[in-house]
Formats: sequence, C-alpha cells, structure tokens
Amino acid sequence: MLPRFTATFPAASATQGRYENVEKVDWTEGFWTGMLWLAWEVTGDEKYRSVAENLLDSFEERLDKQIKVDTHDLGFLYL
Repeated sequence: MLPRFTATFPAASATQGRYENVEKVDWTEGFWTGMLWLAWEVTGDEKYRSVAENLLDSFEERLDKQIKVDTHDLGFLYL
C-alpha cells in the first residue's frame, strides 16, 4: 500500500478489495499516519517515517482551512 499512499490517504473501506486514494475528508486519515509511525518504530525503516512526516502538513492545513473539522471524531486525527 505504501507506494500508492505517500501524498494521500487510503479510503476508510475498500471497494472490491481495493483501497482508493482520498484527500483529507474523513476522520480516519489519522489511522494511516499512525500505522506509518508504528511501522517505522517496529522496523526502523526510514521510508515509513518519511511518508508520515510528508503527511503532517496536510493535517496542519486541515486545521488552518477548517476542512471537515466539525466532527466529534477529531481526536482520531490528532492523537
């Protein structure tokens, strides 16, 4: 999955076994970034850290531009 989701996020669910790319429009994007940080912690492989860091700006932009921040699940994005 990593090569497909370096600048976007996987959808919350798969369609016919395939996860589509989505922008920052849901409350589940934090899970992808969290899994990347966990993968880096377990493996030490810098590719996971690099992608996770590249996605951080999108979370800041989401707050700055108030993109879908009117959800009670906001904490899942910013753990």
